[in-house]
Amino acid sequence: ICFPVTIGARGYQRSVMTPMLSTGTHNIYVQAVNDPGYSIPRFVSTFTVPLNQLPVSADLWLDSSDASNFIVSGTDITQWTDKSGFGRHATMTGGACPTYSATRGVVFDGSQDYFNINLNFLAGTSHIAFIVARNYTFSGNFYGAATGGNGSNSLHVGFMNASSYRVNYWANDFGSTVTSNYRQNQYNVITYQWRPTVGKAVYANGGLEGSNTDAGAIGTMSGGGRIMNVVDQGFLEAEVKEIVMITGATATDANRIAVQNYLFNKWGITSAV
Repeated sequence: ICFPVTIGARGYQRSVMTPMLSTGTHNIYVQAVNDPGYSIPRFVSTFTVPLNQLPVSADLWLDSSDASNFIVSGTDITQWTDKSGFGRHATMTGGACPTYSATRGVVFDGSQDYFNINLNFLAGTSHIAFIVARNYTFSGNFYGAATGGNGSNSLHVGFMNASSYRVNYWANDFGSTVTSNYRQNQYNVITYQWRPTVGKAVYANGGLEGSNTDAGAIGTMSGGGRIMNVVDQGFLEAEVKEIVMITGATATDANRIAVQNYLFNKWGITSAV
């Protein structure tokens, strides 16, 4: 975080850099190493980090922390509203609707619940997906295409099983091992990174689970995009608190770390590194 402060009697303007801060209000102090008059830290300002302000611009932002982000029928969610500003809302009608809980987030039952969503913005570019979730089953995908068997148009990203992740499109597979960075039966920040021609990586709570150097260019989603029930590879039973996706030039390691820290602070999750 960078902001200007006025220091000293002459009113010097300086930009003060801080590390990524937790949400809430913080006191900012300045200590000058070359000015005896400021050898003791001096209070200069306060800075507030809002609870619901991402540190970067997102291409998709689904946030369960505010009930106003949902359109519900009873407890069934018919729309999870995208806060990115791009209108990529997750929608469903009928018996396959996930349910909303103020404490558990978006609850997927593992047998029929999923959302339809436009994920074509992932085509032909790098992306990083951040998912805050507690899983009860591990044979299925968090996001990707509805239809399998169609090469780069059949994206599917999630878990192979309780021991392996899945970061694939048809015939371009990667499955790193689930390590102790991932905490069973707890909420985790799972990060999937896909960079065409560079490689793929998976992080659990900030710790690297695995990476490779083979990533093709994703195509548009065959049959449309989905959250859960992806390419007919089953349903995950999970509670999802938040999903954030960033793409292109925004999908850097620095921004990955910034968003992970934001999610750790927001949801009270301890970093693994």
